[in-house]
Amino acid sequence: MRYKMIKEIKTETKVLKFIYLFDVVFLVAWIAVGVMLKNIVYTDLQIPFIIVHIIFGLIIRAGSPYNKQKKIYEAISFFLKKDKNTYSPISIPTSKKPLIKNYGEMYGEYSDLITK
Repeated sequence: MRYKMIKEIKTETKVLKFIYLFDVVFLVAWIAVGVMLKNIVYTDLQIPFIIVHIIFGLIIRAGSPYNKQKKIYEAISFFLKKDKNTYSPISIPTSKKPLIKNYGEMYGEYSDLITK
């Protein structure tokens, strides 16, 4: 008997074939914030501001190219919330010297137990 694995336990409601309900709600709220903020923008630039604001909302709501299950705004929030003190990049040694020079370095306090 073969067991089937559940791939997804959370499903989103689709409005159309590729548009989800949360996307529509997010974009409506995004546009509402843009309309409220347009009053602080110079009068001649209010229409371009709204257009760029809508385009930016569509971009951050799109799927992330590097993590298929997440949206771009989720990737940005992970980046901003990460603890910068715990992350350190892997550095590749530039010299060709061996990392361990002798057995004493490798075994520390137990190096006297090793017969050479």
